[in-house]
Amino acid sequence: SGRLIAFSPNGTYIARQCKSNEIIYVWDTSTSQIVNEISIDEVTNFAFSPNNDLLAIRQQDQIIMWDLSTNKPSNSALSVESDQWSDLVGFSPDGKTIAASSCNADQPDIGCEPKILLWDVASSQLLHELTVEGRAGMIHAFAFSPDGNVLASGGGGNGVQGGDSSIIIW
Repeated sequence: SGRLIAFSPNGTYIARQCKSNEIIYVWDTSTSQIVNEISIDEVTNFAFSPNNDLLAIRQQDQIIMWDLSTNKPSNSALSVESDQWSDLVGFSPDGKTIAASSCNADQPDIGCEPKILLWDVASSQLLHELTVEGRAGMIHAFAFSPDGNVLASGGGGNGVQGGDSSIIIW
């Protein structure tokens, strides 16, 4: 059985990862009917867009933007170069930006270098690559401020406090 479940922001849909993590079912909460059956393997996380139109499906090395109205990918996959377990994905409050965590072990003396990648949802263009240089460890959580102008992350370096309890304001 799967380990992921999420409501859409307006409560219209609920998504659940099922069948050995290879299928995501999306139910309409008003009818209790399955409206999307997404067959995709190695899913590590997913998130609904604020307008409920897209489901961002995170795999280890990419994000697939799934259009819930057509039941098909909406664009080419977003590449996430991550060779360590790092599975965060989320939309900005206005739905125009998508963020994902990444952690590459390209610096053997410190472990993996934590990053947050930001893309424009409409164009799939990478906007920013936020890094915590010289710090080891994965980013364990991130959140956009309600206006979308600030991103806070936890873990992956020294911020307000050191070690795993760090908070970094971007």
